[in-house]
Amino acid sequence: MTEISDEILEGDVRSSKNELPMFLNVLTILTFIGSGFGVNVSIYNFATIEQQIEQQKEDIQMLEKLVAMDNNPFMGADMLESMKVMYENIY
Repeated sequence: MTEISDEILEGDVRSSKNELPMFLNVLTILTFIGSGFGVNVSIYNFATIEQQIEQQKEDIQMLEKLVAMDNNPFMGADMLESMKVMYENIY
C-alpha cells in the first residue's frame, strides 16, 4: 500500500518540474507586447504634440464654420462649446 502511494507522490513531484502554466506564459508575453506598444504610442504623442495642437485648432475652426452654416439641432452651440472644452483640456 505504501509503495503505491509513494509512486503516486513521486509521479506528482516529477510532473511539476517548476513549469509555469501555459496561460501564464501567454499572459506574460501579451503584457510585454502591450506595454511596448503603449510606450511607443506615448513617445510618438510626446514628439508630435505641437502638430496635434495645431490640428485641434483647425478642427475647432471647422466646427465653428459648420455650426454657423447649418442650424442643425444636433450640432448646436452647446455641443460646440463642449467640444472646445474637450479639445482645450485634452492634454
